[in-house]
Amino acid sequence: MTKCFYDLLDKLKIGIVLLDRRHRVIFWNDWMSKKTELSADSVLSMPIEDLSSKFASSRYSSILDTIFETGQSRFLSGAVHGTFFQNAEFQSDYETKQNLQIEKVDEHTLLIQVEDLSGHYMKVKQMKKFIEYLEKENDEIKQLEEKSRRIAMHDTLTELPNRLSFLSSLELKLSELKNSKSEKILAVFFIDLDDLKKINDTYGHKVGDEILKEFANRISSLMKNWDSDCFIARLAGDEFVLFSESDSGLEKFENQANLLLEEIHPSFSIKNHIPLKIRASIGISIYPNDAVTVDELIDKADKALYRVKTSGKNGYEFYKQL
Repeated sequence: MTKCFYDLLDKLKIGIVLLDRRHRVIFWNDWMSKKTELSADSVLSMPIEDLSSKFASSRYSSILDTIFETGQSRFLSGAVHGTFFQNAEFQSDYETKQNLQIEKVDEHTLLIQVEDLSGHYMKVKQMKKFIEYLEKENDEIKQLEEKSRRIAMHDTLTELPNRLSFLSSLELKLSELKNSKSEKILAVFFIDLDDLKKINDTYGHKVGDEILKEFANRISSLMKNWDSDCFIARLAGDEFVLFSESDSGLEKFENQANLLLEEIHPSFSIKNHIPLKIRASIGISIYPNDAVTVDELIDKADKALYRVKTSGKNGYEFYKQL
């Protein structure tokens, strides 16, 4: 082979190694020198087994002999076989991948073409890490969105749904009843805790807040035993609202109103304070008897509540058309 031919091989962007029958290096192009940081002069006449841990094993060394004997070329995939020559740019063989094409040139020479896939595999590895990072970020974003949504739809003190949540839930429930042409009726209960302001003025707002939380817990526990679809929320301050369905007339709502008042009756035991008594007034409006829209139902339940408050408190009353 002429010097011109070797100069051409040095300009190629792949590794070129020529071996004799004893597996000794007779040519090592510039690409191989740059990738391995082993100069051509330092490796000439060295057995390939001394330069590659893969070829040092009989499994790969015998491949070279077989190609010499049969003349059939072999392709060794980096995805399967990994690295043959350590790439100085990477810390470990794990990061290095190379494809090898081995061909017989003549009776005395083998040609090994080395294609470096290390950069490709590193890019794939980095891409996987980036995808994992994005998935983690996406999960965190979803968690934050869920937390934000809950905060937006719940009262932070009692952890009950808030006004916005109640309005949207009641709107949805009324739409279901209208579209299904159901004969069920629905009650909106407007609940006001009597004289909570006096407790706030006497014992402080922290005590008042504890009563609000305890009230919310009591009512939530009570409603778990109700056999109808119901929903409770804190409207504002000491005001709460709930809706409940019935297919057996007003008697069910009367029973539920009494249960609510009974649940509130036991004293509220607040730490470092004497047991405190509190009562509630409840106004009730009925769909579709009194109104068919969310605003009208709440407004008429509020008017019924006002009548209870002005007639002695601690009771309930249904709205009645005048």
